[in-house]
Amino acid sequence: MRIAVDAMGGDHAPAHPVDGAVAAGRHHGIGVDLIGREAEHVAAGQAAGLFSAGHTGASVVAAHAVFGMLPGADRPALAPSVPVQAGSAVLPDAGATVECKPVHLLQFAHMGAR
Repeated sequence: MRIAVDAMGGDHAPAHPVDGAVAAGRHHGIGVDLIGREAEHVAAGQAAGLFSAGHTGASVVAAHAVFGMLPGADRPALAPSVPVQAGSAVLPDAGATVECKPVHLLQFAHMGAR
């Protein structure tokens, strides 16, 4: 698996993202691409996912521009992987939506069930 990493994101870039990417590659056997346009890299099929320690809003806007929205979704959702007793689970919209309506909660539930 390859992961696209934003090498310039975060307060301590590029040192921390580069160090973390090297460690992930060594300890978890994944391929890592250190680039600046990680969403486009994933969209082109060159990586399975992306990571950025940069500005969350900018990352969401970039992902929305490149990937678009899931059918039936009105807004994007931050969806971190969280540990659970049987491994991990996706938590769609981890409290990031300021004005969340019931319909959005339903859409987030559908996203998490996919």
